[in-house]
Amino acid sequence: MKPLEKLFWDEIGELLHVEELLLKALPKMKEAVSEESIREQLEEYRSQVQDDCKRVRDLFQLFEVPPREKKCDAMMGILVRGQQLMQRCGRGPSLDAALLGQARKITAYKRAAYATAAAWAKSLQSKEAAKPLDRTAAAEEKAAKAFDDLIDDCHCEAAKQVEESVRKPVASAAARRPREVAEGARWGEW
Repeated sequence: MKPLEKLFWDEIGELLHVEELLLKALPKMKEAVSEESIREQLEEYRSQVQDDCKRVRDLFQLFEVPPREKKCDAMMGILVRGQQLMQRCGRGPSLDAALLGQARKITAYKRAAYATAAAWAKSLQSKEAAKPLDRTAAAEEKAAKAFDDLIDDCHCEAAKQVEESVRKPVASAAARRPREVAEGARWGEW
């Protein structure tokens, strides 16, 4: 096997792992968000991921290569960060905004990975492999746009929630200190 061909199949193995991870993670993300439009988009994206997973498995079958997942640390990192956000943020607009950010990172990673694999397939003179990979990269671009549209609305709602939760302005650190300490700090005296 040529070095580029090996890289190509390693990348396809990683993509299979990515799709399998997402099939498990997206329902949890969907359950965690509070906004219905985000839930609908995550469900639509999950359907796309199912199709992507099938396309990757079909590539293995088409070329009679045994399907094997290759661990994708990058996607695992994005998903672990999403889990941390779910534990820390609580439900509401802030968590919705955070998970939309994670969804955007997912689509960006997948678009880049599929575009890379498609370019390698073309270099290997395999139009049969390049076509479904290009199609998936384009679908990721479309999904990213849909998440971007939701992000703008969600960030506004999260900012509004924060604004409403603030009852009174917080006094500056200098105002809370005795006058002489505040004046000394102002002039750089420690």
